Amino acid sequence: PITPPPPRSTTQDQASDERAAVIPAKGLQAVLTARPHPERKGHYQLTAGHRRREASRRIGISTLPVIVKELTDEEMVTLAITENIQREDLTPLEEGRIYLLMSDEMGFTLEQISREVGKKLGYVYNRVRAARAPADIQALTEAKPDSQPAAPTRTQVASAHRPPARN
Repeated sequence: PITPPPPRSTTQDQASDERAAVIPAKGLQAVLTARPHPERKGHYQLTAGHRRREASRRIGISTLPVIVKELTDEEMVTLAITENIQREDLTPLEEGRIYLLMSDEMGFTLEQISREVGKKLGYVYNRVRAARAPADIQALTEAKPDSQPAAPTRTQVASAHRPPARN
């Protein structure tokens, strides 16, 4: 089955610690979503709620509310991706990489991605362009996420100044 990579390129231990500290006082704010494992009877694959599960584990909670749904591989990946896209803490580059996964691995068009994640087409397009940019442009975008809107222009300039490929 297709499994989306974690959307964040950095670990967020502090955020997980903060989430774990809130659970005893406020309870779990949402149920997790899973599907029956397609190959291992009696096991499940978590679709949504990885961070809530990890925070709960940190404080010793081993039983959590889970909704189990029958999902195809594509539906599972789409749900996991769209849940992560709605988070505000993803960088533009991390978001672009998720859109690339949807496009390259799942065959979605940018228009389909736009509809699935509830973002405008231009928004999706610009993040995909940043994710396809050369490594140096991506590194700059990672270091300064507010510079993401300029990534496509930097890519065009960088391409214009690169020496031609040798055969």
